[in-house]
Amino acid sequence: MTSLREIDAKLVAGSAWLSVVPEKLRSQIVDACTTRSVKKRDFLWHFGDGVDGLYLILSGCLRVETSESQHGPSMLTIFHQGSWVGEAEVLGGTRRITAMSA
Repeated sequence: MTSLREIDAKLVAGSAWLSVVPEKLRSQIVDACTTRSVKKRDFLWHFGDGVDGLYLILSGCLRVETSESQHGPSMLTIFHQGSWVGEAEVLGGTRRITAMSA
């Protein structure tokens, strides 16, 4: 995997929450990041999956849905480039809801 610093550290440093983090901690976070590419309609995670970290969308968008019901899934939101996702599960210790690239 390619390090995030090599890809787009400026996008990371300019994100709303990370831009106010002390530089040393920001550098540690950026250094710990790796990239992951997904194709359109690929799942990043499924309902009930364990938490494996935070995600920053470098390009494209991510559709987040509730679990399937008898009427199908319900879309909660779409995240775009520059958005961080997964923090609720990381901070709250909850399981994942469904997320796929859109």
